[in-house]
Amino acid sequence: MEVESVPRDDPEESRRRVRQGFADQHRSPPDKPEYHLFFSFDLSNSTAYKAADGSNWLPLVTWFYDAIQDGFRKRFAGVRLWKYVGDEILLYRHVRSKKDLLRAIPVALEILQDTIGRIHTRFPGSKAFISVRGAVWGSMVRDAQPSPIAADAASTGSTQPDPPTPEERGTVRLSLDDQAGQSGIDFLGHEVDIGFRLSQASSRGRLVVSAELAALVESLPADPRFQDEFPLSPRFRVVALRQLKGVWNGRHYPVIWFEQGESTPFQYDEHLRDDVVADVIASNRDIKDTPESILDDLGLSDELRHLREWARDLPFEVDPDGELIAATALPALPQLEVHVAAIVMSPDGKALIARRRASKRLLPRRWEFGCGQLRVGQSVEDCLRASYREDFRLHILIPEPTVLVATYTISDPKRLTIPGLIFLAETTEPERAQALRHEETRWVSPDNPEVDEAEAVPGFRANLSRALKLWETARGDRAR
Repeated sequence: MEVESVPRDDPEESRRRVRQGFADQHRSPPDKPEYHLFFSFDLSNSTAYKAADGSNWLPLVTWFYDAIQDGFRKRFAGVRLWKYVGDEILLYRHVRSKKDLLRAIPVALEILQDTIGRIHTRFPGSKAFISVRGAVWGSMVRDAQPSPIAADAASTGSTQPDPPTPEERGTVRLSLDDQAGQSGIDFLGHEVDIGFRLSQASSRGRLVVSAELAALVESLPADPRFQDEFPLSPRFRVVALRQLKGVWNGRHYPVIWFEQGESTPFQYDEHLRDDVVADVIASNRDIKDTPESILDDLGLSDELRHLREWARDLPFEVDPDGELIAATALPALPQLEVHVAAIVMSPDGKALIARRRASKRLLPRRWEFGCGQLRVGQSVEDCLRASYREDFRLHILIPEPTVLVATYTISDPKRLTIPGLIFLAETTEPERAQALRHEETRWVSPDNPEVDEAEAVPGFRANLSRALKLWETARGDRAR
């Protein structure tokens, strides 16, 4: 076999070869899709917590991400990070044994409950706001294959692909790159859409499971070896029925809670804040339909039968060495994007403001305070120092502990809503400030910035006024 010679200093070709090696290692054979489990863990009520205790919101979210991943590393090898979406973390795992199927859901519930308790211990005051909700679903996954149309059209005259076979339905796995040139994957398909919709129907402290996965797992304990490994049989409760957008042609989808041992008690007013909980309390009973009977009503028995036939041929468990291979971590593509800004005060009580360039897509020519984007593993202080040095050639001093002035959000129609935090900072050399990435800069009196509110970012005057009060308080404390 001939191997093409590639110059060692070709970075693009190096990235291509890394991507190809990754794809070769993780690609399913075209004729043999693989079953994957998908996990979603989402911080509930984090927006209210951010408003009440903004200085601890970012550390809590970051710690939450780490805690979920660490929980899987310790309990269920082979689970990989898929991506972050706001304050939600998504993970996945290739299923290779019956034991994988039965362990996954109880482990996910254990991690969810353990993480809630650890958050409340680590972040005092969070219990009144924060909890975690989770979802688990499954799907057959195949790798996206090059379209045969381009190669065959000339010889066959065909311009339409053949309809997908049953094996080709399900979820498609795509190999892709992020903006930094790192390789990773994404999943697209109807079952993924169902999972996302279902995760939004979950409740505080609860783990919801898709109907197909619940029906599949319920068929597994017939194997006597499961009774030795898992003496407590899993319990799936159909607690509510909800219409999920784009799912089952408008028919109601079952909201299925997985419970094992003592269930999480409801909060005194939870039924007023969660319509699923309200239904559970009002009816005070389970819906008697099982996941299997619901699928049968919808004419989906064949799909369930195919899954059970696939699971029947799975080994009970796999070699532990194989688990170590499956546990290799993948790079997460979309990281949580958080913006941080500072209202920088001069020794004489003036504040730095800067005018955004006219070329900016969002808020062009508006007055703001500067901004930086927090990178993974970077502290708020380091991000602010670097951003203001690069944008204004200004050395800033950040109080210790940091002083939060305000929180904000950036609503970008082309992207997710981006959270932001504004902190207090100082400089001893205001004359050094330069508009390197803005149209102009000014040092203004926070009480009278002489800038019309319509010409500034939202909350401009209120944040200046608050920053001045916090700065004066900090100066008085230092003087004493």
